[in-house]
Amino acid sequence: KIYGTLSLNGPLVENLYHNTHGIFAGILGDGTEQFAGLASTMLSYYFNYRGLVANAGITYASKDFQTVTGTSGLVTGDPWTNLFLPSVSVSMLPITSLYVAVETNVVLAAEDMEYAGAGLAGVVSYQLFSDVALSVNASHFFAKQEDAKYTQISIKAAISF
Repeated sequence: KIYGTLSLNGPLVENLYHNTHGIFAGILGDGTEQFAGLASTMLSYYFNYRGLVANAGITYASKDFQTVTGTSGLVTGDPWTNLFLPSVSVSMLPITSLYVAVETNVVLAAEDMEYAGAGLAGVVSYQLFSDVALSVNASHFFAKQEDAKYTQISIKAAISF
């Protein structure tokens, strides 16, 4: 396998930043060469209020991306292959020790832009002490097909030594 990554990020104007990256992957040899790519771009606006950040972006994964890389990144565990994924998110620190974030995205088939579903995810993290944190993550995928809907909830505790 061969991989290549290109990334470009930085400020556009005051408080507005961009992050654009692409991944090229390939399997070479034995006459069954496969190539795939993933491209993503995101704009982030940093407000001057309690760490508030608003993001908007889009990701594209080519037809064979999951086959070549083995990567699965959607809430459902479905492969990153042949899709567009527009998304928006907001995060902030309402108080010093509390982090809150919400993200939503839409999954579209790249070939015909057919709607496949939408995801909603959130996280709340609380820093109890300098070395102890608790977090709750929840996500749900509202699939076009009834049997593909998916919900995930996790509670985590982190202790640093």
